[in-house]
Amino acid sequence: MCCSLANQLQSYQDISRTKLWDAKHEDLSKEIERIDNENKSMQIRLRHLNGEDVTSLHLPELASLEATLDTGLRRMEEFDKITQRDQDLEDENKRLRFMLQQQEMGMAVAAMDSNVRDQYQQQMPFSFRVQPNQPNLHERMKAIFEF
Repeated sequence: MCCSLANQLQSYQDISRTKLWDAKHEDLSKEIERIDNENKSMQIRLRHLNGEDVTSLHLPELASLEATLDTGLRRMEEFDKITQRDQDLEDENKRLRFMLQQQEMGMAVAAMDSNVRDQYQQQMPFSFRVQPNQPNLHERMKAIFEF
């Protein structure tokens, strides 16, 4: 009498009228079986996506696989574009921050120059300023005091 273990346990349970498994364990057993079948199905699908075991597929399954691969390829291309755009925006942000820093430094230097010029003019009273009579010296002095 060749029987599987499950059949032997079932016949023992029927003859002895004792439950070897309660309902909770039976539900868990069914859940494990369902998850195991789902896992096997996903492994087969993954092998197909990797290009393995595709000779056994029929035309509709191959068409579905091709559509899935095309969709995946388009998503990867979109991801690459987004990554490149992100990098470009980061580069532009760095460039704009540098320009802002340069402008702020330029404004600080201009403010310092303005303070120096104002202080210089305040220190020199009008009575000591010499106005040259010669036109070429007049232009030269004008350029010095206008900064």
